[in-house]
Amino acid sequence: MAEITTHTTYDVDGVLARLDADDPVLLELPGGGKLYLARAVPFLTVYRYGKQDHDYDLHADETAYCVLGWDEDPPVDFIDFLGNLLAELSDRFGGVMVLELWVNDEGTTPRMVVHAAPDHPSAVSETLIDHLKSVKGPDSPPTIELREDFRTRNTGPRPLLEEKDLKRRDILLLGMEINAFFLGEGGRPFPLVLRNFRDGLHTALRRAFFDFVRLETTYNASHFDQLGNHRVSDLVWEIDRKLVEISNSFPFLLLVTATNDDEAFDRFAETGYRTEPNFHYRFLPVDPEGVKRELFNLPIDRVKDATLAYTLRDKRDELFRMLDMLANRGNEHFRYGSMQVFGGVDDELLNIANSLLTVVPPPKKSDEEATLDAGEFLAACESEFAYLSEQYPVAKPSALIRDDLSGLMVSQGVLNIGHKLRVPRRRVEALIQHEIGTHVLTYWNGQAQPLTLLHSGTPGYEDLQEGLAVLGEWFVDGITPGRLRNLAARVVGIAYMLRGNSFPDTFALLHEHHGLSARTAFYTTARIFRGGGFTKDAVYLRGLVELLDYLRQGGDLEPLFVGKLRLDYVPLLDELTRRGILRPPPLIPRYFREDREAGHPKLNRLRAGMTVFDLIPR
Repeated sequence: MAEITTHTTYDVDGVLARLDADDPVLLELPGGGKLYLARAVPFLTVYRYGKQDHDYDLHADETAYCVLGWDEDPPVDFIDFLGNLLAELSDRFGGVMVLELWVNDEGTTPRMVVHAAPDHPSAVSETLIDHLKSVKGPDSPPTIELREDFRTRNTGPRPLLEEKDLKRRDILLLGMEINAFFLGEGGRPFPLVLRNFRDGLHTALRRAFFDFVRLETTYNASHFDQLGNHRVSDLVWEIDRKLVEISNSFPFLLLVTATNDDEAFDRFAETGYRTEPNFHYRFLPVDPEGVKRELFNLPIDRVKDATLAYTLRDKRDELFRMLDMLANRGNEHFRYGSMQVFGGVDDELLNIANSLLTVVPPPKKSDEEATLDAGEFLAACESEFAYLSEQYPVAKPSALIRDDLSGLMVSQGVLNIGHKLRVPRRRVEALIQHEIGTHVLTYWNGQAQPLTLLHSGTPGYEDLQEGLAVLGEWFVDGITPGRLRNLAARVVGIAYMLRGNSFPDTFALLHEHHGLSARTAFYTTARIFRGGGFTKDAVYLRGLVELLDYLRQGGDLEPLFVGKLRLDYVPLLDELTRRGILRPPPLIPRYFREDREAGHPKLNRLRAGMTVFDLIPR
């Protein structure tokens, strides 16, 4: 948010001119009050606090709100100014709704009372009450009551506007009294109770304002989120950038990936597959304790935008757990941390994985097929890099061949290729769409957003990322029965590891019982046991199953390319898009564009209800 100039001059024409120029208005009032308008809208929330030094805020980063005291009268010239401003907005939009809100310090039970004039439009108060029913209390939603007793001195603070002026100016005034159930002794709030209540309250108010706007005004809005504040405080961007800076300071996947897989396999084979391998890891570039201290020094508690505050808190907590994992590489605490960050394996997913291993037989031995080495695969990637840059010239995708890696990995937008990589020629396009068409593409789409967490990844983004990546393989007809078996084997192996089985026993399960080749079984088991027990590889199959279910229920695929996000973040990002904070993604995968140009034959098949078993090539 650009710096907002504070004013103390009550000039209606000047305020309207600033709002019309997309310039927000902040007026400071005597006694610590203020009026904030992000833009011209036909509604206003007025908060009447009983004490100047109250220890809580019910107001947030809203589009239009006013903060005033309870007992003291606001300056007469401000009251005249506000009445004239609301009248002008009413003339512009055909009506204005004002909601005055105050706290009953004597009430301790969760309860809200809506006060209205006897002849008020009942549809407005009814919808307000309906939306308030979704607000959370400490144990259950607060009780809600409607009183048609236009407020008197006994039911709340002095009225801000005279009743005779309201009808003349087409201004609807409602009052709302809230019991102080979120306050403890001495008037100090219970932080989590207050936060949950405030977040739910503002969603309910935005929905109620939308119903009024839609029914009673000419203001153009098609969704209640469009009434939210499209301006974001500089504090949000500062914390967002700091979280990404901290995330980038430790390349997590590289730090939990062994540097000696190939040598470890040779020694493991020499012992007849019975000796626990010894893996080596890169040195940590950070002190986990020091970085955790930085995380908890971030002032996320000062962010009043509920959606953005949740996103920032969620990322902070994930980074904290990842740092705990790094500090515990090599012991069982790493495994427990992995289950917190990446989840485990539930019975439903394990049943799907076992069924895949049963339905899809082990591949038959065949003649040696043509492959590409690391350099040749990198050359094959160049045309896809060019495709991304043509769509979005800002994107500068790149790749790097590494001698401390055995496979493929995208880290911070760079495709890392193991120097001994061999890719079957029939799998080249599938892997390009997996790594570049998904992981690299969503990195650069995230870079195009003001919320930088979208390129580093929201918490738990791996499920959707890998689900999209595997689905990309299917779109280009590159998914093979063997590929699906490997994804299933990872899930089965993780479940076996979580039950306390050793590396050699897990290897034997995959190699001897499920028919994976010795080399494939070893590398699969090594991925599972890295760091002390790593559950991340379950996300490939779990993410694919969840994505297919999302599409079957009518979910859209294109918005998922906006960055690296968790599937349940879609409604949050939709809200931020409707508020004008996020933008449409500039990059679309080649396979999606080609399917769209053909009328979406493959996407329509997915939406018709395909399961993971329907992806098996026949």
